[in-house]
Amino acid sequence: GKPVSPAAAAAAEEAGAVAITVHGRTREQYYSGEVDLIGIRETKLAVSIPVFANGDITDKASLERALEITGADGAAIARAAIGRPYIFSELNGVGVEVDPGALIKEHLGMLLTIYPERVAVDMMKKHVAAYAKGVRGGKTVKLKAFSAHNAGDIYSAADMLTAASGFEQ
Repeated sequence: GKPVSPAAAAAAEEAGAVAITVHGRTREQYYSGEVDLIGIRETKLAVSIPVFANGDITDKASLERALEITGADGAAIARAAIGRPYIFSELNGVGVEVDPGALIKEHLGMLLTIYPERVAVDMMKKHVAAYAKGVRGGKTVKLKAFSAHNAGDIYSAADMLTAASGFEQ
């Protein structure tokens, strides 16, 4: 469909919004297809409040391209951070070497302070899959996580990922 974000952003600004984030895709596109950076630029030009670009920002080059084309005041990162919480350091030009198994353990530990174990374990399954993406042996780690029944199973998957990634346990 036709982008409606310029009109929606103007209405939001008129209603008192102080900033807006634009995901440059139509509802029909959902998460597929290329983000419409020109549509985000049109939104930026339609309002005087800060506009943040969102969509297809996965590394420093794509961030710089999005900001250059859209003229946005900043960017919002969503799915690209799943399994890569260090993306924000990378976008700021800071190289990071991270043990994904250690990240999983830290992530699960935080969830366990908020949620019951069963809920935290279920939430971690998709995250373990994201952390394991592209790692040799990652499929075995994913299968271990998807069959997890308790936190110990997730911690075991994390140890497997640490080993598969070449980090010391």
